[in-house]
Amino acid sequence: MSTTKAPPADPTAFRAFMQARRGAKGKRAQPERPAPLVKPTDERLEKNDRPRKTDGGFYRAPAPIERLRDHRKLDPLPHVNEAMFQAAGKLYSVFYLGGLGGIAAQDLSRCVGGGDGGSCGFPRNERAMHNRQVFREAVRIMGWHEAFPHRGAARLVVDVICFDMAIRDASRIHIPLGRTEVSTAAGMDRLREGLFALASHWRLF
Repeated sequence: MSTTKAPPADPTAFRAFMQARRGAKGKRAQPERPAPLVKPTDERLEKNDRPRKTDGGFYRAPAPIERLRDHRKLDPLPHVNEAMFQAAGKLYSVFYLGGLGGIAAQDLSRCVGGGDGGSCGFPRNERAMHNRQVFREAVRIMGWHEAFPHRGAARLVVDVICFDMAIRDASRIHIPLGRTEVSTAAGMDRLREGLFALASHWRLF
């Protein structure tokens, strides 16, 4: 059974009814006008953390530790903040020169039968061996397990510094406290503790 409303009997009213019906069908929702663009202030441009263009014309995205150093979130004291950043740089240097990460860890000349050779995984030279010893000592100082001093900061520090992992992601892995904000704050504390311990051990301040 159709529920369409019958048109009125009066011709004038019928004409008005049809015009109103055509007008209702032809109406479309008008899109809202976009808000006018506001030019960023000079203070906002100074705080912009987008990748900077190098002299060669390329864009380089800063590492997480660089952003923390630039915003002075490692330590409020400038010299301590810079010393902790230098400690992070030295940790990455010994990690890379020791052949522990990235392409440097792939030594195809010593991998026999898919890595079953007796010399596979050993340092390539004395320099690599020395850097691995320095890295191992740094990990021991920061603490790899919860029972160590500084609440086992080495795991999170190595992920953030050596593997460029975001602090939020590393905190979710090593400090599963449920809420992201809580784990991230705890991860920042461990990162500061580990880098401060390294800066003190290497006498960078």
